[in-house]
Amino acid sequence: MTTLETLTAVRAVIEHPENWTIGIRKDPRGTHGYAYCALGAFDEVLDEWAADDDPAVAVLARAMSFEQFTRAFHRYVQLCNAKPGAAGIVAQFNNTSTHAEVIALIDRAISRQRTIEQMLIIPAEVMS
Repeated sequence: MTTLETLTAVRAVIEHPENWTIGIRKDPRGTHGYAYCALGAFDEVLDEWAADDDPAVAVLARAMSFEQFTRAFHRYVQLCNAKPGAAGIVAQFNNTSTHAEVIALIDRAISRQRTIEQMLIIPAEVMS
């Protein structure tokens, strides 16, 4: 699964507010059986625990504005007394944001990743 496909699938998992939650990766109250935080949606899509080294998690963290990143970073440090990686930043952004803000961040990450992937495609006429 490409990074763009992963981000798009993550968005689909939490697209509706009733399928999104804060403070827990997977909550058994969603309309399809569960609600997920942003990081929990990665777990669901990847079928494994989302980690700092997953490219899509890192892309999402890098899509944050400076203010969003700083807020999430400081919240993580307050709670864990440690420096967060990309997964911790994404989790704390989720937990200190509205559903609309989380979806907007994912949309921004999807847009940026789509642009990057399109730039990497070299048209056939250029190759000949």
